[in-house]
Amino acid sequence: MKKRWEQIMAVLLAGTIAVSMAACGADSKEKEPSADAGSSESQEKEKDQGSDGASEVKSIEVWFNSDEQVHDNMVKMFDAYKDKTGIEITYTNLDLDSMHDKVIASASAGNKPDVIFGLPEWISEFNAMGITADLTDYYNSWDDKNNFYDSTLEAMKVDGNYVAIPWSSTVRACLIHEDINKEAGIGTESPTWEELLDMTDYYEKTGAYPYGITCTGARAPQELLVHLAEYDLEICSEQEGGGYRNTWNENEKELENAAKVFQFYKDLVANGIVDPSSATYGWEETDVNYASGLTGMFTTGNWLANYEEEYPDTMMDTVIKAVPAPSDGKTCTYLEAKPMFVFDNGDKARMDAAFDVAAYISGKEFVETCYPAYSSRTDVKTDDKWTKDFQALTDSAVTFPPVVLGNITQAMTDSLAKALQENMDAKEVAKWLGDAINSSLKGSGELAE
Repeated sequence: MKKRWEQIMAVLLAGTIAVSMAACGADSKEKEPSADAGSSESQEKEKDQGSDGASEVKSIEVWFNSDEQVHDNMVKMFDAYKDKTGIEITYTNLDLDSMHDKVIASASAGNKPDVIFGLPEWISEFNAMGITADLTDYYNSWDDKNNFYDSTLEAMKVDGNYVAIPWSSTVRACLIHEDINKEAGIGTESPTWEELLDMTDYYEKTGAYPYGITCTGARAPQELLVHLAEYDLEICSEQEGGGYRNTWNENEKELENAAKVFQFYKDLVANGIVDPSSATYGWEETDVNYASGLTGMFTTGNWLANYEEEYPDTMMDTVIKAVPAPSDGKTCTYLEAKPMFVFDNGDKARMDAAFDVAAYISGKEFVETCYPAYSSRTDVKTDDKWTKDFQALTDSAVTFPPVVLGNITQAMTDSLAKALQENMDAKEVAKWLGDAINSSLKGSGELAE
């Protein structure tokens, strides 16, 4: 275990130090917290001695990520918590890339924040680093856990133990412009891969590409994960003797199906079904392309509801359906259950207070106030299509395996570049990715030999 920790920390800290040095050398371009923020990560954590000599916690430090509107609502709820409990929630609103690097640096320095919002892929990474806290005992006495979707709670586990609390979740769906599809002479049911590839006259009829794909950035491996799962493929699976392994190169049928996935991407470009520049597109381009009507259909999340005000003429005809699947496969979607980490800094009273704050942030009132459309809770629902139509797809959701994902997701993104930019044969791409995944697992000490 010690060797595994050293391997992971060596890789992660190297990147973090590089980022920090770059920031220092660039005249501090990193965005500082706003003037009304309660604190930055450097603020000293406050505690006094109570009358019985026990530690009395006066503040809990939270790092979160949100847009301006949600930020304001969250601050109001933080203030309400202090009024109710006397404990101040000091906070910093950070972009997720910066937060990730700062958490690793603070863990190395022994000065972690109390609570942070995170991404699903951080669960396995932070657990492998040994910086997550086992929250199972807290869960056992936390009655409110019964108000969460089982799938989101399961996503917070590693080796059967809870290491985080779900604060937000959403799945992916295929958004369809009904009016544009009608112009193209097709309906609003989710198309199969084969039907998509036959839409070669769609652009000529409508001026919009039939579909959109994301091939760079964080969204790319999530989309690829779903399309692989539609053929019952896992990027790696737990083996009987322990550890994880990608088995495509040891199973001809799996390799053939993985090749079909990469061939699908290649055919989308070759047949003119997606924008020819798609190989370089991240979520920023693809989300806007759908919202503005440049794309007729696109797989994404329910946050696109935020574009209705900016693009009212093109967004109001949106119909929400399942992700396109091959005719010889099955329908799947991606569950992004975002974790909230409660870190243990060696003070039991502080840890108890931090869990209470995290439970408050994931509670019904807080979620209803700040992000009801992304609720992980069964008792927070809205009647609009952006919530109910997405939630209807939850049963077919898949998630990443609980392994260190940094190099794996990068390899998944690189595999799309090899298929679309380097024009590598689809089967060769699948072989390359299988080897790259196992190489990453070996580097993190998780490979089943």
